[in-house]
Amino acid sequence: MDPILLKILVAAVVAFVISAVIGKFLVPALRRWKAGQSIKEDGPTWHMSKQGTPTMGGLMFILATIIVVLVVNGPAILSGDWTSVIVLVFALVFGAIGFLDDYAKIKKKENTGLTAGQKFLLQLAAAILFIVLLRKCGILSPNLYVPFFGVELHLPWVVYLIFAVLVITGTVNAVNITDGLDGLSSSVTLPVCAFFAAAFGWAWVKWQQSGTAGMAVFAAALFGGLVGFLVYNHYPAKVFMGDTGSLFLGGAVCGMAFALDMPLILILVGIIYRVKFSDLFKELWVNLKKMKFSLTTIGLVVALAYVMGDSGQTLALGLWIAGAGAVYPFLAPILGWIGTYVTGSDTSANILFSGLQSGVGDQMGAGSHLGVNGMKDLLVGAGAAGGVVGKMISPQSLTVAATAIGLVGGESTILRKVFKYSIILLILMCILAGLMSTPILSWILPASVK
Repeated sequence: MDPILLKILVAAVVAFVISAVIGKFLVPALRRWKAGQSIKEDGPTWHMSKQGTPTMGGLMFILATIIVVLVVNGPAILSGDWTSVIVLVFALVFGAIGFLDDYAKIKKKENTGLTAGQKFLLQLAAAILFIVLLRKCGILSPNLYVPFFGVELHLPWVVYLIFAVLVITGTVNAVNITDGLDGLSSSVTLPVCAFFAAAFGWAWVKWQQSGTAGMAVFAAALFGGLVGFLVYNHYPAKVFMGDTGSLFLGGAVCGMAFALDMPLILILVGIIYRVKFSDLFKELWVNLKKMKFSLTTIGLVVALAYVMGDSGQTLALGLWIAGAGAVYPFLAPILGWIGTYVTGSDTSANILFSGLQSGVGDQMGAGSHLGVNGMKDLLVGAGAAGGVVGKMISPQSLTVAATAIGLVGGESTILRKVFKYSIILLILMCILAGLMSTPILSWILPASVK
């Protein structure tokens, strides 16, 4: 038997045993501590039967995963292979966020712990630190590989960072949503863990790629830990994993995808958390019909961008904006934010203003410690990031959102709720972009673009 296959099997079996044994003591302890699940009063009436079921049961597979990863991967870790540890710590940070949320719910005896804003900001900070750390350790590249097509998209580092953060926060919360029904979140994560264990194992056997053997063990340990948890979580559930477990799972799934340097694989392995494939294609067709005016807008904006570029207007505007000097990087995201709001599409805003941002970078980069390439990548990425934030309040997005939740005609209601978050995120993007243009945070930019 191949050594890596043996490690994977041992990790899964040992993690199962540890998780099941921990559950034998943890479930009664949670009952004694009255760490029961609170159910929202406006939820389905049949959910009320789950009121008081112990939560925070995710500690079973979390502890099992920690023990197995550190023991089985111990020699590799001591020799300098830290990939599995980095991913484990990342998942633990998200698990800690979930633990704080669960603790607040238990303390208040209701199904509201941390606010959505508090959880999002904590998740945002964790995601940024994780991606930057992977990049600095050489585990991650700012290129998007499209699985099965052999296509690789080369992105500016800032654009990739924003993309990665949005993918991580979205995926983590998608996993979190599936928790609450007996065995659901844990059972749907099992095939995901199996996939990653096989993928990392194959990468090690075929290419001896650094870190892949340890990550195969990580995926297998999580698989075994979840099976042990299902002993107590299958219908009728004796315990729920809580946000402690579901956020840990979300962080682990994202961590494995990025450690594989293939985040787009989450589209395939993570879609199980949200929709069926039949529903996906049905909604895709419906949304394409809804987007006919948006697509027309994009076409017209593309034409305008070409006209402005060929006529020299983009260059003239770039020279004028560059006059703002060192202050401009703080303002760069605003241009993308406004562009997306006006055109309704961050794609259109990028096409329209990326040439402009690049022109400003040419003018400002010569006198900057970042250099021309570094400043261009920073400004283009900052504009794109602002465009993503502007998407929250674009008319098209509000229309689609209102339709999706059955609130047609209530776009103004949604706008009032999300506008402040869009402004907060825009301010954060402006501060981040500005500081990245200075020695304070310029270290985030990879050396290859400076």
